[in-house]
Amino acid sequence: MVTSLTTDPDKFSDEAWSLLLASEEIAKRWRHGNLDVEHLIQVIFTNKSYKKFVDPLPLNQTNLLESLESFLANLPTSTGDTLFIGEDLEKLLEAANNYRKNWGSSLIEISHLFSALGRDKRIGARLFDQSGLPSQVLEA
Repeated sequence: MVTSLTTDPDKFSDEAWSLLLASEEIAKRWRHGNLDVEHLIQVIFTNKSYKKFVDPLPLNQTNLLESLESFLANLPTSTGDTLFIGEDLEKLLEAANNYRKNWGSSLIEISHLFSALGRDKRIGARLFDQSGLPSQVLEA
């Protein structure tokens, strides 16, 4: 049986775990039924706690956020109170965990999540590419 990384906060740095929790709140605010990659991206680029990670990135944040808002607005809303973990978020977290292992880190950090976001097929790679930051540059 495969377990979700979202059930194991001890595998994440405090900043990375806080990002997941804040993303939950964003998903609920949008009334989405699934917590997914796009919610993490919105938190990273709108929450002041992640400014130190975002500000050095050579990308057009305005374009990124406009595209992201449009994507979020077009997602179906949910009337239920249950929030599910999206399949793409699970894949993203597994990718981040693989970066953690390859880099010899003990915890999943924001840098691992950024690298995984740059290769995310759902929306991350497209947003970063359109904003001037392809995954190769992001990972470097």
